[in-house]
Amino acid sequence: MVLQLNMVLLLVLTMAGVNGNQLLHFPNSVSVRNYVKLKPAFDSALSKFTVCSWVSSSSEGNGSQQYMSYSAGGSDDALVLAEGHAIVKGIKSTLPSNNFVKGQWYHRCYSWKSGQAVSYFVNGVQVPLRGEVINGNLTPGGKLVLGQQQQVGAFFKRPNFVGNLTNLNLFDKQLGFEEISKLYYRGRCSEVDESLWSDVILSWTQVTKATRYGDVKLVEDTCEFETKCEEESEVVRRFISRSRCYYRCYFYCLK
Repeated sequence: MVLQLNMVLLLVLTMAGVNGNQLLHFPNSVSVRNYVKLKPAFDSALSKFTVCSWVSSSSEGNGSQQYMSYSAGGSDDALVLAEGHAIVKGIKSTLPSNNFVKGQWYHRCYSWKSGQAVSYFVNGVQVPLRGEVINGNLTPGGKLVLGQQQQVGAFFKRPNFVGNLTNLNLFDKQLGFEEISKLYYRGRCSEVDESLWSDVILSWTQVTKATRYGDVKLVEDTCEFETKCEEESEVVRRFISRSRCYYRCYFYCLK
């Protein structure tokens, strides 16, 4: 009876993908015209931050595509985020190697605090970066661009970001492992945990309302999820809502 009940629950969970969330689609074309711009991105200097987002790249490569860049105070690389590296205040930190799969969604979080090196989390797990300690603050009032890396008055003439991006949030806090893992396990289409609302200084809702250029489109996302069970008694909690595409399901793993 218990086995039948769990099989029914698993079937329900498998069929419970819902619509309602949105993603930014960056088309498969080499162009400096495809980007999203927010200005100003934030109003106060940042001595610490975390940027988390779900990213799916549609191009082949080694993780070098920049999907976010921030320019301020005369610096075009005040903050640059890519699949395989980050630049903070002009200092680059790199991932020694990567096995990113084309077209697959990854939850990516870059976290930093003045006096420390940049930390990088992929799918809730911290991965090593080759970098150094970075001091100072990020200057406020600058321009944040998604899809291109900025240079003086224009963009770099290099392959622009191609793929999809969703649920990008900027926190004025250095999130820890547990907080970042919770964001990942809540799923691609979930809202930020209520305990972190006060730390968000740039929300995904604001990003969806930003100015889009070229052929970048804001489209509906079909939210599907997987139930991951590693041991008996593990409980996966998520929230279901037709309007916001987040869910709450309970599934107890069997031996």
